[in-house]
Amino acid sequence: MLDAGNRVLDDALAVLDPGARAVLGTLVDSLLSGLAARSGVHRHGRATDDGRTPTFAVTVDGHAPDAVARHMADAGIAVWSGHYYAVELMRALGLLDTGGAVRIGFVHYHGPDDVDRVLSALHQLT
Repeated sequence: MLDAGNRVLDDALAVLDPGARAVLGTLVDSLLSGLAARSGVHRHGRATDDGRTPTFAVTVDGHAPDAVARHMADAGIAVWSGHYYAVELMRALGLLDTGGAVRIGFVHYHGPDDVDRVLSALHQLT
């Protein structure tokens, strides 16, 4: 099943033009670095941008995912909390019974300021 998922991911990344891939790669690197630099915010998934989409699942110590999503919304940042239809994945990660995770995603029209806003809002909770 993971091989099939990786093929879908490869196909999705292949349709992006090189400029968009470069922008998204920079955003992914910035968010991953920012998350790694701060304790209390946990990334679930690949630790590098190699072969990943710009979508992240995070949890924040001491805060339910729904509460984190509300905090982000108050900061004007749209995210999703819960299992986002990935029930078995959340179960495998041990997150299902605690409300899942917060899903953060970027697309080609986001920029470095958007990453900074996300990191700032998350770090206000730690």
